[in-house]
Amino acid sequence: MRRLLVGLFFAALAGGARLATVLPTWAAALIVAGGLVLALPTIRARVETIGDPNNDTTRDRMAMMLVGFDIVAAHPLTGIGPEGVKRVYPKMVPPEGMRRSTSHLHNTPLQIAAERGLVGLAAWLWIFVAFFHRAGAVWRRLPVSDGEDRAVVLGSLAALVTFLVAGVFEYNFGDTEVLMVAMALMALPFAVAGDRVSADACVPA
Repeated sequence: MRRLLVGLFFAALAGGARLATVLPTWAAALIVAGGLVLALPTIRARVETIGDPNNDTTRDRMAMMLVGFDIVAAHPLTGIGPEGVKRVYPKMVPPEGMRRSTSHLHNTPLQIAAERGLVGLAAWLWIFVAFFHRAGAVWRRLPVSDGEDRAVVLGSLAALVTFLVAGVFEYNFGDTEVLMVAMALMALPFAVAGDRVSADACVPA
């Protein structure tokens, strides 16, 4: 739910909507989300236990985060290698950790820093810095009258924001199915730009 709300909010603001226009929509979305939390016991229970140190899931996530930080501190530049977390986690997990083994840390930046080091994390961050810079340039060059292409590019940008927000809570960069969708969405702005170049080249001088 939080990921959807972030994506929608980004799309609304980036699309040129004024804040005064966006806020009522945002408030309505929050009301709907609050209604779902109250209506669905499983979601309500999850919300109520966020940040609760006595909750098993919270304790487990905190243990993973501590192990990740310890790995990065011990191997800051190059990390411990791909799939290294799976090897070392059973030896490093603190007593409060509920699961005694895991292959990932439920946090994409932390997972990459632990296994590929800060050099790998910098490279990973640069992928998305470059994407947003170049895809944003494509979106800005599109005329306002070209609503369909602008919607495709803006949708790609919003989807990638959502993907990155989700990565703070899950290692979605390591999920092949999710990653393939993300990469396909990243290609859309450049496909739009390529189509426009081809169309312009076909116009008689």
